[in-house]
Amino acid sequence: MDAKKTITSHVHPLANNSLLFSGGIVLLFVLWFAYLLKDGLPLTGPCVNTLITEVSSPDNKLKASVFVRDCGATTDYSTHVSIRAYASPFDPDKQSEVFDSIGKYDIKLNWVSPSHLTVSCKDIPSDKIFYQAIVCGGTAIQYK
Repeated sequence: MDAKKTITSHVHPLANNSLLFSGGIVLLFVLWFAYLLKDGLPLTGPCVNTLITEVSSPDNKLKASVFVRDCGATTDYSTHVSIRAYASPFDPDKQSEVFDSIGKYDIKLNWVSPSHLTVSCKDIPSDKIFYQAIVCGGTAIQYK
């Protein structure tokens, strides 16, 4: 005699609901994360860039800017110099950075000519200077 055995499985009615609920929570988290990243939100937390000064080149084609970046209590300030097209709005993420230092410093900018920028940063210790470009596009950069 061949007897066939039938195995049946019973799933508790609430098990399907909790699985559906968990999937919904995961989907909401993924959508929320994608929303935060749509504007390029850095994963390390928001930084605040404060524009200190801007100086236009003699031919009004470029602007040099000094700004200070503050990324919160666990990091030091940093002082930056960037160059951008004259008509472009100030946006540190979309302009050429030519100088970066750790700390908050008084920096003076002077355009010697349309293609020569002088950056006065004599009070900054050399071990606090992270980056110094000497050329940006067609602009020579001199540090004093």
